[in-house]
Amino acid sequence: MKNGHSLRQWLETVRYWSFPMSLCPVVATVAYLYWRGETVDAVAAVAAMVAIVLFQAAGNLISDYNDFRTGVDSEKSYGVDLLVKGTFTPKEYLIEAVIILTLSLALGLMLVFRGGGLPLFLIGLAGLLLAVFYSPLKSRALGDLDIFLVYALFAITGTSYAVTGDLHPESLVLMMPIGLITVAVLHANNTRDIETDREAGIRTVAMILGYDRSIRLYVAYIFLPFLFVIAGVLAGLLPWTALLCLITAPLSYKIAKGITHLPSDDQRIRDLDQRTAMLQLSFTTTLIIGICIGIWL
Repeated sequence: MKNGHSLRQWLETVRYWSFPMSLCPVVATVAYLYWRGETVDAVAAVAAMVAIVLFQAAGNLISDYNDFRTGVDSEKSYGVDLLVKGTFTPKEYLIEAVIILTLSLALGLMLVFRGGGLPLFLIGLAGLLLAVFYSPLKSRALGDLDIFLVYALFAITGTSYAVTGDLHPESLVLMMPIGLITVAVLHANNTRDIETDREAGIRTVAMILGYDRSIRLYVAYIFLPFLFVIAGVLAGLLPWTALLCLITAPLSYKIAKGITHLPSDDQRIRDLDQRTAMLQLSFTTTLIIGICIGIWL
């Protein structure tokens, strides 16, 4: 492996700014289960948080490796270009992915034997397969669904099994608000990359819809979560304090208003995935804080 890489460069390889995509669903589920009065294994909760962040880091590396190898990422592409520029070699990415994935799997197996049992093992296996095959699924317009399953459905159900040994289906009230705003990060990336993805010969949801309709779907992704939280509160499935997340609605509005009628090569479109990641972090953090306040009230 090459020598001389800085810590910042190593962090950039795993796209550290996107980690809230995986961490927030776990933290939200743990907080929600506390609010429901469930007995939560604190050690398992911490292990689950670390495991899923490592899992995402490995998934990001594998995705970038596959995209570079298949020509999806090129000099015309935006985003992380450490492989394209030759800053890192594909071998370095692959070795880093194997090391991080091994650590994540070790923690996952510990959680399985600690109490998650067969259901947690199957959820983890499904998540692993979706992460490994994310690139080919993305190229067949299944990337949005992949991310939704991994970082909403499986993250929430897997956390429930890991920290309580049971499913707790009521926790799925978190699936739509957290899942949709998380998928928005990927969709922003794919909307930006419509032209370069077309040249690479792959098909994404954004490409099928076209730029204008893809922007409209993105706007739906960043506004519908607020409606699902309101519905959850009205149904008595979430504490009324979860409405704290509504303070981030103006940020969604600002982003949506700022990208309307912009050309696809505008800088605000190029940076949309990172700004959406910050929105996702703001939304889920305030949702978690709101649920935690509900525990104490």
